[in-house]
Amino acid sequence: MGSESYYFVKYDEDTGITADPSTMNGKKIGVLDSVMVTLLNRYLEEHDVSAEVEVYPDHIQLFSAFDSRSIDILVAESDGARGRDHAQVLCSFGGSDYYLCVSKNRPDLLAELNEAQALLASEEPNYLNSLKAKYYSVSVNAMAFSSAEREWMDSHSALHIGYLENYLPYSDTDDKGQANGLIKDIVPEMLNVLGISDMAVSYTGYSSYDDMIAAMGSGVIDAAFPVGGGLYYSEENGIYQSNPVVSSSTELVFKGAFTEGTTSHFAVNENNRMQYYYICSNYPDAEI
Repeated sequence: MGSESYYFVKYDEDTGITADPSTMNGKKIGVLDSVMVTLLNRYLEEHDVSAEVEVYPDHIQLFSAFDSRSIDILVAESDGARGRDHAQVLCSFGGSDYYLCVSKNRPDLLAELNEAQALLASEEPNYLNSLKAKYYSVSVNAMAFSSAEREWMDSHSALHIGYLENYLPYSDTDDKGQANGLIKDIVPEMLNVLGISDMAVSYTGYSSYDDMIAAMGSGVIDAAFPVGGGLYYSEENGIYQSNPVVSSSTELVFKGAFTEGTTSHFAVNENNRMQYYYICSNYPDAEI
């Protein structure tokens, strides 16, 4: 059905432990009594690491040991472990596949499940990722900062946000020149959840989507909203997209009776590149 990756997690202020395996020598590593024990021991042996491995019977005792600092390093699944305060993900050391199992007396059911899996993979290739984003958004892998993210926060005291104007309810500039819409509400909430609400935030509005993306590329702003178009266009623009913040349906407006030629010619807002991306993705032969 999928796969699970296993990670080393440490306390963020413990600078003596890094992704270099040698820094784990003499450390106490906590791990759930599961297949992770075998993979952990194999990793330590392969990298000639001498560490004390403490095996716990359940997640409650394991996480309690980490929160009380009885262990130096926590071994956690990428999805199943909830985010911890002051945790930093070091690296992945292994993984395993997981499956649906049926009675050996029901080969018919197994055949139907395999067929359903193949159909799901072809019709909804991003289904598993969407489920992870929905149900594991606060997992340890999602909530713990990486070393690169920590370095960025240590060297920056403010976060500069760019937003698209004239695009309510998502974003706009009000009559006082201040950011308005979803962008003004969601950024402080995200920083609060991440535990960095003391970081100063500034907002810059852009009437053109292309100008906003160019500003991010040149380092004028740190993040932009809203951004759309999918992975292809994000790579074309040299940007990295987060998980979806919000979604909405797109409606096409036309005059008269609908025919096959109705979708051959479109008018879009030249300052809103997302409309252009939508038409290109869904009507590649249309004139814009």
